Amino acid sequence: MKMFQNITQVNQYKNCDEFVKEFEIGEKDFILATKTIYNKYFADMGLKAKVFFKSDYGKGEPTDVMVNALLEDFRKSGCNRIIAIGGGAVIDMAKILVLAGNGDAADYYQRKIPLEKELPIIAVPTTCGAGSEVSSVSIAEFVEMGTKIGLADPSIFPDYAIIIPELLTELSYDFFATSAIDALIHAIESYVSPKANLYTRMFATKAMEMLLKGFKLITENGPEYRFNLLEEFLVASNLAGISFANAGTGVVS
Repeated sequence: MKMFQNITQVNQYKNCDEFVKEFEIGEKDFILATKTIYNKYFADMGLKAKVFFKSDYGKGEPTDVMVNALLEDFRKSGCNRIIAIGGGAVIDMAKILVLAGNGDAADYYQRKIPLEKELPIIAVPTTCGAGSEVSSVSIAEFVEMGTKIGLADPSIFPDYAIIIPELLTELSYDFFATSAIDALIHAIESYVSPKANLYTRMFATKAMEMLLKGFKLITENGPEYRFNLLEEFLVASNLAGISFANAGTGVVS
């Protein structure tokens, strides 16, 4: 019985410059990013990568229409590596680009064709909640069907998860807080999951400890104190995501 795996390699950097230099980002890279984050931290680097923004495709959570438009742009790009810089929605959309074939969103999410990973993906989270950078899940709303469909498959695990704490500085306090609460819920859900075991609970427990300690410090020192804790919250979100990816969910009331 399989107990635990972590396919994604987790790397941490002091700043975005370190990340860009180590991964030698160039003209064959396809970047899908949150526009405000990219413009602040990456635009002045003069990267030769092909850059697209989630806002080019629509607002809110991913839809099949958005994913199909993204697939069309990617297939025209000639790129052979995907870099997702953003929250869970950005990373979820980008995961579909790694799959082989010329299918559309319905083909992949509804498994109408075999799912085979063809290209690598680097996930750079800019929130501390979703944990999508270490999960094999992508969720999209299918507009005409009026429902969300989740795809969970090892083929869409990111190859690398990149932790850069400075990217959290753009989060408003409200969004920071709700993201961190989301990570805490992921940790709790995975801890009580029927599939939980020693390994997954170890990650979940550490995530809960870090998040609760951080919440306490912010309560004592005020919202601005969160800027002293960006690394802790981003790492805790990552740990919760690893546990969640392995154990799934349980009942939380």
